[in-house]
Amino acid sequence: MGLFNSLDVTIECPSCQEVAPREVQFQYGAVWQYRYSLGDVLRWGRNDVGDRAVSDVVVDAWLCECPSCDHEGRIALYVRDNTLTTVGPVSDVPGLQELEWLPLPSAGDDAIGEPTTGITGRLDEQRRRNQMMDVLKVLAAGDQGVRQVGVEAFYTSLFEWSGGIENWDWCASTVFTAAAVGSAARIGDN
Repeated sequence: MGLFNSLDVTIECPSCQEVAPREVQFQYGAVWQYRYSLGDVLRWGRNDVGDRAVSDVVVDAWLCECPSCDHEGRIALYVRDNTLTTVGPVSDVPGLQELEWLPLPSAGDDAIGEPTTGITGRLDEQRRRNQMMDVLKVLAAGDQGVRQVGVEAFYTSLFEWSGGIENWDWCASTVFTAAAVGSAARIGDN
């Protein structure tokens, strides 16, 4: 592949359905081993691939191996207003492999189907899930975990996450697997 950029995402593996952090490698924008997260704006100006004037595209990318089952393969990376918004199956984008990237249709045109939850909704759900997982990771480590991040930092992250969850039906969210929702329900019953 030569030079590429990386996107860090936490997604469900298409093969084993395990939710885990994964790396997505892609060539679009300034290709110079930059590392991104969802919601980041693409850089331009050095080893550019693509067309800077076309701000809404879907890019043929590579999903690196799953830590549970070693699955890897192609994945579609969606870019709106030069912002990395979400990933989805390449099967939703006919002809992507041959062209490496395609302009996305305007909002009213569904010629290329975006992931079913929509970019904004999925991105919001992913951010909430990541915030929740960060808080739970610290809690799982007990007192030592809170000491490592600092009490003030822990409470700040806890209240940032919990302040926005009152209207979030996380069980219906697409960023949690059915197994994760079922496990949480069983824990709640005990």
